[in-house]
Amino acid sequence: MAFSALAGVISLASSEIEESM
Repeated sequence: MAFSALAGVISLASSEIEESM
């Protein structure tokens, strides 16, 4: 479960970074 939560946070952060770039 912890790994799944981390994967979700990473995907959200990466998508936000791509939008700002």
